[in-house]
Formats: sequence, C-alpha cells, structure tokens
Amino acid sequence: MEQGDTTASLSYHQAGLALRRQLNDQTGVATVLHNMGLTAHRMGDYEQAIDWLLESISHDEQENALNYAHLVLAQIALAEGRCKWRPIGVNRR
Repeated sequence: MEQGDTTASLSYHQAGLALRRQLNDQTGVATVLHNMGLTAHRMGDYEQAIDWLLESISHDEQENALNYAHLVLAQIALAEGRCKWRPIGVNRR
C-alpha cells in the first residue's frame, strides 16, 4: 500500500473491523471505526467520517479515543461551515 492510498486503507480497516466484531472486541471495534472516520475525513467525506466517529464513541468502553474523536468532529463542523471558530474566552456577541 502506498502512502496516501486511502481506498486501500479503508479496505484494510473494514477487514479489521469484521475481525474485531467477530471477536466481540469493543475497544478494537472503537479503534478501527475511529481510524475509518479519520480516513474518511482525509478523503473529504465528512458525512461518513461523522457516522464512523460517532459509532466509534459508542463502542469505546474505556473512552480511549473519545476526546480525539470529538476534536475531529469539531474540525469537520468547521470545514462544513456548521460553526465558526473563536478563541476560548471570547463572548459570542
């Protein structure tokens, strides 16, 4: 697989996801879904990224990826114009 080959990356992640689900490894499922969400984000497929990141949060029993997933979701919201960036502590006026 060449660096930047997101199609191959998703294919490998999907195979890994099937194995993690077969093993009932919830932390592994969360990790793979999180990585799939990041890949979709890099591809510009924000809707799919959101779906996979939210699903990863629901499987993340130990909340390992929770904060990072929320950060990526916020980046997607900014990229899509769903919200505007403002420095912390600045009023919304």
